[in-house]
Order: sequence, then C-alpha cells, then structure tokens
Amino acid sequence: MGRIFRAATLAFFVLLAPSLADDDRRVVLDRATSQDLLETGKILLVGAKDDEQRGRALRLMELAAAAGLATAANELGRFYLAGGGGIAADAGKARAYLDQAIAAGNSYSGIVLGQVLIRGEGLPQDVPAGIALLDAQIPGGNVAAAAGELGRLYLTGGGGIAADAAKARAYLDQAIAAGNSYSGIVLGQALLRGEGLPQDVPAAVAALAAQIPDGNVAAAASELGRFYLTGGGGIAADAGKARAYLDQAIAGGNGYSGVVLGQALIRGEGLPQDVPAGIRALKSQIPDGNVAAAAGELGRFYLAGGGRVAADAGKARAYLD
Repeated sequence: MGRIFRAATLAFFVLLAPSLADDDRRVVLDRATSQDLLETGKILLVGAKDDEQRGRALRLMELAAAAGLATAANELGRFYLAGGGGIAADAGKARAYLDQAIAAGNSYSGIVLGQVLIRGEGLPQDVPAGIALLDAQIPGGNVAAAAGELGRLYLTGGGGIAADAAKARAYLDQAIAAGNSYSGIVLGQALLRGEGLPQDVPAAVAALAAQIPDGNVAAAASELGRFYLTGGGGIAADAGKARAYLDQAIAGGNGYSGVVLGQALIRGEGLPQDVPAGIRALKSQIPDGNVAAAAGELGRFYLAGGGRVAADAGKARAYLD
C-alpha cells in the first residue's frame, strides 16, 4: 500500500501538478526509486486521457527499465506487443524490452517471448526460437507454463516443426505435475479424441476427472458430459453420468454445456426426452450470450414442435431471426 501511495503521489506532483517547476520535477524524479517510477508509469498509463499523458507514463517506465529494473522492461515489452490507448504496437521495442528483461533475470519474460514467437502474435513467427526460449525456462522452475505451451505445440506441430506425440505427452505430463491444470484438460481432450496422441479413452476420462477437484470444473465436466452422451473407445454411454457432468459444468459457468443439455433433452439423444426441460435449458443460455446456438435450436424445434409441445410459427420465426 505504501508503494502504491508513493507512486500515486509521484504521478500527481511530477506529472499532473501544473504549478510544479521543471527543476522541482527533476528533483522529485531523482529521489524516486526505479520501482516508484514503474508503479507511477503504470498508474498514469491506466488513467491517461491523451497521448501526452500516455507518453509521460511510458517515459517513466522507460526510465525504470534503463535503471535496470527487469519488471519494467517486462511491462514495456508486453505493452508494445499489442500497444494500447492510442499507442501503436512496436515489434522492435517489444523484442528489445523482453530480451532486456530476460537478460536481467525475469524468467516470465522468457515465457511471454517464447509464446509469441511460437504463435506469431506481436512478433514474426519463429517457432524454433520460441521452443528454445521455453525449454530454457524449465530448469529455472517455470515448468508449468513453459511445458504446457510446448506440449500443446507438439500435439499439432507448426512453423516448420513436426507434430511429435511423444514430446507432446512428456511436456503435458510435466506441466500437469507442476500444477498446470489446463494441461490436464488438453491432455484429456487429446486422448479422448485421438488428436495428436493415440486414443486412450479410459486415460482421458481419468485425466479430465482429475481436474475437477482442482477447480477446472467447467471445461473438464463439459467434456466428460458430452462424452458420456454417446460413449466411445470401449466405454459405454451413460445417461446418468452425462447429465451429472453437464449439470456440473453449467453450474461452473460453462454455457455451452447448457446448449448441449438442451439439445439432448429436446431430441432424446443420450438422455431421456424431456422437451420442456430442454426448452428451459436453452432459454437460460440466451441471456448469457449463447444466442446463436440456443436460439437456432429453439427456432428449429418450434417449426415442427414435438414432445407434447406444439409447433409455433411466431416463436420459430422470432428465435430464428
């Protein structure tokens, strides 16, 4: 709290107070620490109302980076990847500041730079360089993020690098062991679908189920619910499990599971038909933004009706529109 207060005070007196003379501004800046300059720049950047204020904010952050503060170089590198607030993205500055941060010991910048090089987001794509950067972060303890990114890359390959199932599995297992639960979702999906890895449905079910106690309820339960509607890979469909997992996913905020549940109940596919419940499930998704899929399903249903609910041309047209 003290650091934030100092930064906010500095932002006001050095940059905003019109009565402060230039010499006085320099005195205050000279007494500020590089961390103060960074925090002040961040505060001002968020609240900047014009290009002049944004420029002042970035200059303060640049002063902090020039003083050797790795976190300042990291902030500037990430900012220039996308730009913002009227300041254009700048790939050259982004790369220079991220390299500076890495050289100063900011390993998170190595993750950021590796990711953007692999994805070609904000910098020209250079997958081999991205892989090398991410691999370099693992011995330093940044296993979860680096191994997770590498595991996802090797599932499909890209940028001149071939897919490699063995590397994908090894990196994903490493990321999961380091606490990257999203990698457990990725691994479960790949094993369930046989995409990037040999299909192994029992292992996939186990991987997805293991993520639910860790808080990844929405994605894991949704995937399991949809799987149990039809079964596959030697595991039979199970309406009870399908309904339980879909309800769990919906409660966890996965709106798509509400659409899936509504469709299954209306059509009687994978679950006993219950048209009124299916309609309610679909309607409940529309206020949450799942308009296209939910309204489309309801519109098609009302064209013909079914399950003791009559066709309704007015509702059909309204939902389809």
